[in-house]
Amino acid sequence: MSAPADLLKLRLLHVLVSGPLDAAPQLADLAAADWLQIDLHAAQHRLRPLLHGLRLKAGPAWHVPPEIAQLWQDAHQRAARRFLRHLSAMAEIAQCLEAAGLPYAFLKGSALTTGLYPDPALRPLRDLDVLVLPDHAEQAADLLRANLGYTYPAPRAGLIPEDYARHKHLRPLLCPRRKVTVELHRRLADKPIRGGSPQDDVLFDPVRLLCATRSVQMGSASIRLLDWPETLLHLVTHAVHDHQLNVGPLILCDVQIVLSRTELDLSRFWALADEAGRASAAELILAVLSRFGCAEAHAALVNRSAPELPATVVEAAAVLLLQDTSKGLAVGSWTRILSGVTLAEAIPLAVRRWRHLRQTAARTGSGQDDVRLSLWQRGRAMAGGLVDAADRREIRRNKTVIDWLNRAQ
Repeated sequence: MSAPADLLKLRLLHVLVSGPLDAAPQLADLAAADWLQIDLHAAQHRLRPLLHGLRLKAGPAWHVPPEIAQLWQDAHQRAARRFLRHLSAMAEIAQCLEAAGLPYAFLKGSALTTGLYPDPALRPLRDLDVLVLPDHAEQAADLLRANLGYTYPAPRAGLIPEDYARHKHLRPLLCPRRKVTVELHRRLADKPIRGGSPQDDVLFDPVRLLCATRSVQMGSASIRLLDWPETLLHLVTHAVHDHQLNVGPLILCDVQIVLSRTELDLSRFWALADEAGRASAAELILAVLSRFGCAEAHAALVNRSAPELPATVVEAAAVLLLQDTSKGLAVGSWTRILSGVTLAEAIPLAVRRWRHLRQTAARTGSGQDDVRLSLWQRGRAMAGGLVDAADRREIRRNKTVIDWLNRAQ
């Protein structure tokens, strides 16, 4: 008999956080349909290589169907090859920017796989995020295009290209030779916490961030990364505030490995988080980790002397990390509406969105039909989200987490 969907998600999260041996009983009584569902989550959220590594450690304790075990092994091999391409691209970008005298730092996954994960292939990379000074961003893009062959990918037909004028990063660049995408960041967040100011948020201060970097040696290349307190703050902000937890469980693995394998200055981290108004996001991610047995996360919360989060909030946040990615448009749209926006505020927002799409279409050469199609797709998805029972559950969970965040900030 198959396990209930939410219980299966919680079991999978327990495995990812607690490890293969401590969590072996979580996967001891699964039906064939449960394994198929676990693999669906793994495929959607880039977990197959990590589960392959955990399966090897668990040995016979995990009765993974052979066909699924093979999928995990194949994904691990692809991730290993992809990491080598990314590492080569990182070395080239570092040399290119340093030769031009431009300060920079690699972010997120690219920082975590260069020394923290014992096997970089366990943590698949999608693209490379690089922080540069705002005044240097366009120059850096031109250098990558002129010296390393990067290009701007063609926009997808029927979609209005993103307007990057106010975005935290420039339009993504693609290296056709290495099949690597790069995002040059001018800051690490799109907007400050509601009611706050960018001047109070270190994530909006690239000068300060780039003063807190460290260098690691990868082969013959020296690569600059953000310091660990800034890295951890960026990780939790990206997961909670930028994407409303629709980022997959790798955020738990990333935070756990920073806590357990670095000399993290927790006092400085909490000071940065408080200054930026983002400490509640960190407390939420740490509480989810603690819920699944991460001792380092529990110790970090004790160091903080933070009040215990409501169990309903922690459970909702945990399950949201395994959202169905195909439902992101509907759930994400409703989540933004639920983020403290009243009806009186929502109508002007919708009008501004319509004008923004028309202006973007005019600048990029997209037609007005694309504007109508984009709005129609979003509206249809949001209407479907109210009809679909699974979507309604995700929307309610989002509201539970958002309401707590709004009170906690």
